[in-house]
Amino acid sequence: MRHSVILFACLIATAWLQGCGRSTADSGAEQQQQTQQPTDVLLIVDGITITFGDLLAGTAFFDTLQSEVSRRNKMQRVLEDFTLPLMLARREFQKERAPLLEQALALSHVAGNVVELEARGKDLAGERRMVTPREVEIPIAIYLFDKEHIGGRSEPIELPQGFTVVGSRDLIEGKTTIGDRCDAVQVPFFTHNNRDWRDWLRKQQEAMSKKVTYFHPDFRDAIPPWLLP
Repeated sequence: MRHSVILFACLIATAWLQGCGRSTADSGAEQQQQTQQPTDVLLIVDGITITFGDLLAGTAFFDTLQSEVSRRNKMQRVLEDFTLPLMLARREFQKERAPLLEQALALSHVAGNVVELEARGKDLAGERRMVTPREVEIPIAIYLFDKEHIGGRSEPIELPQGFTVVGSRDLIEGKTTIGDRCDAVQVPFFTHNNRDWRDWLRKQQEAMSKKVTYFHPDFRDAIPPWLLP
């Protein structure tokens, strides 16, 4: 997964730089989190260890959308919607995900821009539609809502359901950042359809709800409430 790891590392750096220049209403909470190192452990559940660094890109991106929302609220959303499902899927579907990454890489090699991506993706369940930052997964939003990526296409982006290659045809700015819209092309390579994925994830959450063995005592309110210590 070297290519997707490299891409996500770049997205982390971009999101972090975007988030550093703003002022927020929860500066006290931010200052407290800044005392934590990226390698410090936030949560251990069902044998899965999640560090503060695992949430860095997502929370920094949400800082650019809703600076008034508390940092812990953003951490909880990133943890519940992206980081924990991704780690569960990596553990459970490692063999199934490997060929999907190869397919996504093959597409990115023959589609050098968003126009080629749209053309090549028509036979691969690709779709083109207008999206807002809230309507797509966090790493997709980080890529699509960067003006420098207009006209281009991403390397494979890793998601809980598998991988996707995306491109931005145009970016229309709203009155606020959260109101921005992107004319996006997305070509997915997923292990499950949406319904089966939701069913599987719900069962996983129910099974692991009482398997928390550690959470950082200063960040209990950043942990999803269905995870019981």
